Amino acid sequence: MTMSDARAEVVRLFKEATGRPVRWARLPLADFVGRDVTLDLFDVIDTEQRALFHQLASVRAAANDVLGREVIVVMHTPEATTLHYPEVRAEQSATAAR
Repeated sequence: MTMSDARAEVVRLFKEATGRPVRWARLPLADFVGRDVTLDLFDVIDTEQRALFHQLASVRAAANDVLGREVIVVMHTPEATTLHYPEVRAEQSATAAR
């Protein structure tokens, strides 16, 4: 499996498990070790984040196996998604319109 295929599979795993928008992190304001294996998971209410993190243990394990290293998951609240990631909302609207 190519790295591109592996990354696509990881996104598919998380989308299927959560039903939420997910993508690989894009260029952050500050770079950090692990950015290349960081997923943004959108629309997770802050009070649900801890429980969802634990519920995704098997998905994270499968993703780690696919990539050969540990995946970092950054969860964003619906408010943060709307404020900081308007392109995610635009993609959701375009998908819903189809």
